[in-house]
Amino acid sequence: MQTKNSWQLQADEVSRSLLKVVADFEKLQQDAASKEDRAALQHELRQSIVRINSEIAAEPDTSALAERLLRTIVDNIGSSSLNEKGLSMQQRAIRIDHVAIAVRDLDAAIKFYTERYGFRQTDRRTIHGTDSSMDSAVMQAGDVTFVLVMGLDSKSNVSRYIDHYGPGVQHVAVQVHGLKEVVDNLTTCKADLLTDIIRAPGLQQVFTRRDKNSGMQFEFIERGKSNEFDENNVKQLYDAMDREDVY
Repeated sequence: MQTKNSWQLQADEVSRSLLKVVADFEKLQQDAASKEDRAALQHELRQSIVRINSEIAAEPDTSALAERLLRTIVDNIGSSSLNEKGLSMQQRAIRIDHVAIAVRDLDAAIKFYTERYGFRQTDRRTIHGTDSSMDSAVMQAGDVTFVLVMGLDSKSNVSRYIDHYGPGVQHVAVQVHGLKEVVDNLTTCKADLLTDIIRAPGLQQVFTRRDKNSGMQFEFIERGKSNEFDENNVKQLYDAMDREDVY
């Protein structure tokens, strides 16, 4: 068994190695001949960070130190980025966290995704908003998550979405590192944000309004260790959409 001193020595070495990586990255950025070279460098490092983060998330016994070191790397990358619109999202987007799908009949949709496509229902809940309500179910297969949503009355923004667009993708959620920095960047880029950051333990989310041209609404989400959804967060989004009269 390792002694505490031995563990600390290894931790210190890991810390020095990671800080050297940050310094090397900043030097490479400075030496890059063009904006394209810098973007390519950022892409390669971002992919490495995604792989490291996935390994940390999959290992329940990983120390909090490792996660703090990963956050240090991400924050240093952000501080050394090019001062251009949109670059923060290039660095901070990780993966699609989930896709919300508006359906006419939730029970039928659960059966369809379970029996035809092999998904597993992991959660089901009813959200009562200020003026209307919806029913939802979380469906998972491997790392893929769909959230099926159904309005429970004609006033529901989900029901209104289906009346206007038909059933289908209601919004796409993108997992990010550093949601506050992402929101700052989106605000600079004049993105049409519907909500401020909605917070719960280990979970932060922000939502956009629906783009009239592409029909898309986006959620940007930052998670701790949990892959769950917080009912109060969902209710805050639902009420915001009712309050703003958007669907």
